[in-house]
Amino acid sequence: MAYRNGFNKLCDAGDWFDPVVGDIIRTELHEWPRFHRKQWEFALIFRSLRRLGTVHPRSRGLSLGSGRERLLFTLVNHIESLVATDLYNPKTVWDTARAVDPELFVKTDPPFEAPLDRLLIKQMDMREIDFPDQSFDFCYSACAVEHIGGYQDFLTHLNEVFRVLKPGGYYVFTTEFHYGEETIQDPNNFIFGFPYLSRLVEESPLLPTGPLDAHLTSHSANFPLPGNLNNILGPGENHFAGRLLAEIPHVQLLKGRQPFTSVLLTLQRGEKPAFGRGLVQVHLEESREWIQLGLEQYRQWVEESRITPNPFAALPGGIPGRYFAHQAFTRNVPATGEGTVFHTDYIWLGNGRRSIQLDLQVRDCLEGTELEVRIHSLDPLQPGRVQALQVQSLADVKPGPLHLVLPLQAGEVYCYAVLAKCRQGHLNLSDLQLQILPREDR
Repeated sequence: MAYRNGFNKLCDAGDWFDPVVGDIIRTELHEWPRFHRKQWEFALIFRSLRRLGTVHPRSRGLSLGSGRERLLFTLVNHIESLVATDLYNPKTVWDTARAVDPELFVKTDPPFEAPLDRLLIKQMDMREIDFPDQSFDFCYSACAVEHIGGYQDFLTHLNEVFRVLKPGGYYVFTTEFHYGEETIQDPNNFIFGFPYLSRLVEESPLLPTGPLDAHLTSHSANFPLPGNLNNILGPGENHFAGRLLAEIPHVQLLKGRQPFTSVLLTLQRGEKPAFGRGLVQVHLEESREWIQLGLEQYRQWVEESRITPNPFAALPGGIPGRYFAHQAFTRNVPATGEGTVFHTDYIWLGNGRRSIQLDLQVRDCLEGTELEVRIHSLDPLQPGRVQALQVQSLADVKPGPLHLVLPLQAGEVYCYAVLAKCRQGHLNLSDLQLQILPREDR
C-alpha cells in the first residue's frame, strides 16, 4: 500500500484531482486549476499549514524569499500577521524581487482582495533572519531555498528558521528535486538529489514529519517535458503557438535529459524525532521507472522531429517581436568584434546524426565583416563547462542570402546551442531561419 501523509511529497499530477487541493486553488488562490508546479507549490503549502493547525486568527507567520507571490495574499486572509521577506533590491537578477520600494512593490495591485495591513514587508537575507528567537508559529518558502548559495548556506538557513520558530512550530517549504542521485549545481540554483537533501535534513536541527512520498500517478501529465519548450518549439509567449505551449503540463520537467520536479517538505521544531533525524523516501524507484518511460517517449519525438528553435532565446531581451510578425527587423552588432548576433537555448537532441540548416538574409554590413557560426555543447550535470564543437568562420560577408548546413553528431548526455558572433565589423539582418533536421541514422 502506498504511503501517504501529504506533508512530504513530490509534485504529482494526481494531486490536482484531490478535491481539497482543487478547492484551495479555486477559492484560496483564486485561479483555475492547471498542471503547473508553481500552482501546486502554493496549494500544497497552504494545505499543509492548515492541516497542521497553524492557519488561524492568532497565528503569526514568516514567508522567506517571497517576492510578491500569490500565497502571501491567501494567508493574510486567515491569520493575525504575515511577514514577507526577500532581498528586494533594484539590482537583483530576480525580477520577482526587483524593487526600489519593497512595500509598494508587494502591495500595489494585489491579485485579489486581502487585508494588506496584516502583511509586513522586510528586506532580508534567508541566512540572516532579523527577528528574535521563537517569534513565529510557522515559516514557509516556495522554491526559494535552492537559490541562496551552497551547502553551508542551506544549513545556516535551516538553523535560523529553527531559531525563530516557536517550540512545535513548522517550516513548510518547496524546492527543486532531481530524480537522479546527483545534485545539479547551476549558478544561483540547486536541483537537489535525494542523498543531498536527506543529509541536509539530518544535519539541521529541524525534524522531518515523516518519509518523503515519491509516488507518482500513472498519468501522461507526469511524463517529463523540457521547461523551456517555448525556446525549443516556438517564438515566444505572444505568438499563438507560445500561448498554446503555456497550457502544456509543467509538472515533471527536463533539464537536458535530467528529470526534475518540485518537492514539498515539512519540518518541525520538536523534541523527539518521530521518524529519525534523516529523511527517508518511499516509492522513488517506481517513480523513476515511470519517468524513464516518459523520457523515452520524448526522446522518440525529439529524434524524429524537425525542430525550429527560437534563435534569440539566449540573448538579453529575447526575440525581436517584429520578426515573428513577418516584418523586417534590424539587429545591429557592435563593431567591437564580440557582438552575438543570435544564440539559441540549449536543447537536448537524444542520440544520432543531425543536420542544422541556417538561412540568413544580410540586409547590409560593413566591408570586411567576419561572422563566426558555432555549435556549443553543455552537460547539464556540469553547467559551467561549455564546449565549442564546431566553429565555421565566414570572412568578408556581403549583403544577400547566406545558407549554411552544419553537421552534428548528438550525444546522449549533452545539450546543444547554435549561435553566431560578429568577430569584425557589423551587420544588419532582415531574416533568419534556423532548423534542426530529424535524426538521419535511425
